[in-house]
Amino acid sequence: MAYAGISVPVIGVGLLVSPIGLEGAGLVFIACMAALVSTAAVYLLRRPVRATT
Repeated sequence: MAYAGISVPVIGVGLLVSPIGLEGAGLVFIACMAALVSTAAVYLLRRPVRATT
């Protein structure tokens, strides 16, 4: 999973560079990362907190 998490974004940006340019590919990458981070934050904030003893 770590290998895929590291390599898939790099390959995706590399594929997007030709059609939309480096700046556009970077912006798409940033937008995808922002969506993933926001989704993870919502999930973590809505998750019930377990009591520790």
